[in-house]
Amino acid sequence: MRPEVLTPCPVESAEAVQIALAHYGMSGLAEPLPGECDANFRFERADGAVFVLKLMHPERAPALVELQVSALDHLAAEAPGLRMPRVERTTAGERYTMVTLADGPARLVWMLGWVAGIPLAGTRPRHGAVLGSLGRVLACMDAAMAGFDAPAAHRDLKWDLTQATWIEAHLDVLLDPGHRALVERFLGDYRREVLPELAGLRRGVIHGDANDCNVLVQAGRGESPEVVGLIDFGDI
Repeated sequence: MRPEVLTPCPVESAEAVQIALAHYGMSGLAEPLPGECDANFRFERADGAVFVLKLMHPERAPALVELQVSALDHLAAEAPGLRMPRVERTTAGERYTMVTLADGPARLVWMLGWVAGIPLAGTRPRHGAVLGSLGRVLACMDAAMAGFDAPAAHRDLKWDLTQATWIEAHLDVLLDPGHRALVERFLGDYRREVLPELAGLRRGVIHGDANDCNVLVQAGRGESPEVVGLIDFGDI
């Protein structure tokens, strides 16, 4: 299994502002957000409402965006109490659209509502209450996704733990003998204890990357932080 590697193709904030106006009827300011290869912007509308404008890499497969917007729409309908990003429609009522920028290649564009909160990665200490709230949010989301499926959910993905053996072909990059032995040990456990059981387990579509940078928390004054939502459904 080879991970997808795309060379970043930056987009200017001014172009993002033009796209928001042309396709969403919104005027405002665009501020770049971190991203591996897609161009993401925090877009603040003139009335103060905040969104995430996403301009996908020219080589990004449209089916992966279709998967994400379909999953988010499904969650909005089945679990409206969960604070997940909501897909904004274009002025034409579409969930996403194609645009051609000044640099030439066409890009798929979509927009999400902003989910307020801070990443779990920025909170210390992590008491049992915040971890318990994370478990509840993930459980509610997985239950809501039980009836969801889409073609692009069935793909080679290095973060899919049912496909974990792909890493065996790359053990030579681990130069530290202790590190390599640790990975080999867990791969052995996986082959002995997990693989034989996989065929008999229920399966479903999940978020797939609920790491502490994608988990958002909030806390009232004097209260323990509580998980309020998830972002980044790219590894669903």
